Amino acid sequence: MIQAYLDETGIHEGAGVCAIGGYFGGPGQWKKQGSEWCVILKRYGVEEFHAKQFWAFNDEGERVGPYRGWNNNKADAFLNELVSTIESNSKLHPVCSVVVMQSWNKLSQNQRRFLTGGKLVRGKFKSSGCPSKPYFLPFQACVMNAAAHAPIGGKAHYFFDLNKQFKGYALDCFALLKSYDLKVKDRIGDIDFKTGLEAVQLQAADLYCYQLYQYALRKVANQKEKPNTLLLRLIRGTLPGTDEFLDDYGLALLLKGMDIPPDE
Repeated sequence: MIQAYLDETGIHEGAGVCAIGGYFGGPGQWKKQGSEWCVILKRYGVEEFHAKQFWAFNDEGERVGPYRGWNNNKADAFLNELVSTIESNSKLHPVCSVVVMQSWNKLSQNQRRFLTGGKLVRGKFKSSGCPSKPYFLPFQACVMNAAAHAPIGGKAHYFFDLNKQFKGYALDCFALLKSYDLKVKDRIGDIDFKTGLEAVQLQAADLYCYQLYQYALRKVANQKEKPNTLLLRLIRGTLPGTDEFLDDYGLALLLKGMDIPPDE
């Protein structure tokens, strides 16, 4: 059995990219990582890590929330310790899929239907897919890619942050995905929703997703953009085929060779 702790980002209106990301690994590795993470939070007096709050500043340029009054040295030391809990547990592997929205919006309705679950049989759709919900594409990729690394005879179980807006979407997507005839179907386990306090491992996924989103936006603006040092540390254990960047080129590869009918 493996467990995947995942987070979503960019599902709001007007986002430049839409992404799902996090980590997967065995329960023992996760238990160790979670314990180490909690020790660090307690030592620094932080109840729960939220990346957006950690990198937020008020109008006076001061840190906010539990980080109010911290100088850069303290903040850097805290972050370095948190990241080290991911690095030191080498059998925790990142997984992500990013959809560039300006590329997604260039696709036809039927192309989007196909990429979000529409089933084609002899050039005709037998199921509608979810063309208005681009997040289904990275959701599908992360679920399948994690399941592909579950041991034969075992399953991958999935945990998402308890976001009331996303929960309904995720349940619909998960049910649809489990109905497909996939190679990894027998290794797709259950999905659950926890708060970051109930499952501190989700805080690591939050950190990764925040950095992934910022990098993806920079990459959209500059195709030569490289991951910064922090993101490189967060993705150190990436396995082949578990990260996707779906811009014009990436989406074209997914559609290559598919006989998708034109929109009516």
